[in-house]
Amino acid sequence: MMTFTRRVRQYLIFLVCALLIEVSATGFRGVLASVAFDRGVTALSNTRVQQRKRNTREQTKFSAEDAIQRPVDVPIDILKLLRNDERNQTCLIKGQLKEDMPASWFVASEIRLSNGRSSDLIVTATNPCLNGANVVPFWVFRKVSDRHTLVLSTTAFALEILNTRSKNYRNMRLTSLTATMEHTTIYKFDGNKYREWQRFQKTIG
Repeated sequence: MMTFTRRVRQYLIFLVCALLIEVSATGFRGVLASVAFDRGVTALSNTRVQQRKRNTREQTKFSAEDAIQRPVDVPIDILKLLRNDERNQTCLIKGQLKEDMPASWFVASEIRLSNGRSSDLIVTATNPCLNGANVVPFWVFRKVSDRHTLVLSTTAFALEILNTRSKNYRNMRLTSLTATMEHTTIYKFDGNKYREWQRFQKTIG
């Protein structure tokens, strides 16, 4: 009788040990699966963050030779200002009114000139009539509440938005070319508009 009881006890101990081993193994596999899942989620999240960063990266260099990388439509309030520009009106066909000037003559690119949440706009021309030899028009619009304010209107070969700032707004560098010279002008924001701050030149070649 004692032998039978001992065997039953040993068998029960064996079952309990086997059960504990199985529970431990299952828990360990669960931990491993959880770690793998967390790592996968983290990797996917990091990938998406990097993609968003790439997708939201601003274009800061514009020129007569390069197209707008991420074009956006020109808002109606800006289009009205562009229609009132006499230089733009010279490209209208005889008999056309300034109201006939289409938005397709222009293209815009979003840029953050300050630390505000709203995106400002760089606008240039797509109509060849508005462009010159190695020179294109640039209009820079600052977003104020629900409207845009013109802060710079100029023509140049290239325009670059710099990381340096004046009155919390990023400085700009404009480049113009002649047959033998490269002219560079730095513009700074004065609280109302962008003004010429420094000009220098160098010989080409």
